[in-house]
Amino acid sequence: MRVSIFLFVSINTLLFGDQFFFDKQGEVVRIAIAKTGEEVVTGAGKEILVASFMTAYEDVPLMDLNPDFKSTGDVRRFYQNYFESEFAHFQKGSLIWVQAFMGEKLVGWATFELEENNQAYMNLLAVDPSYQKRGIGKELVFSICSEELFPNTEAINVLLRKVNLTGRYFYESIGFEDAPDYESKDNFVDNSLLLPIRWNKLRGA
Repeated sequence: MRVSIFLFVSINTLLFGDQFFFDKQGEVVRIAIAKTGEEVVTGAGKEILVASFMTAYEDVPLMDLNPDFKSTGDVRRFYQNYFESEFAHFQKGSLIWVQAFMGEKLVGWATFELEENNQAYMNLLAVDPSYQKRGIGKELVFSICSEELFPNTEAINVLLRKVNLTGRYFYESIGFEDAPDYESKDNFVDNSLLLPIRWNKLRGA
């Protein structure tokens, strides 16, 4: 049984309160909202994105990921560029950036966009492979629903790679379902490779 403890620390306003919880190994993890680009841990964040996606797709043929991928180097460069694109959008004010720390070490992060009808779109979720299966990913996913962010969030939409079976199992385990009605938006990844899924508050997490 997962036990979570939430303590809210006022920094400037309650909007930016940090959340603390115990992961499945009893370690304290801090969930923090980045208010500026300087607060985003870019070096480690980029490496976590690359490592998490390369681990998730290590058994998937490169051609199934992207017809342009010829080597693992292509995959690494793609996700490095993806990070830079995501960070640029954050700096323009288009995204919410949430990070998970164990002590001072970054162990995961997620980005969100707000949508109509009290919905949110989660663009990226990345957890250091060494810290996966400890409940950190779930806490990052639902951080958007916290009292400090948007407690009225009714749904979270995700576009998942169709070949990401591990990811699909994870999202299904926390209450996501197929969402064929979701209109795909412009994405760094070819939309034809993606499957829309949704968590709905009415169904619960």
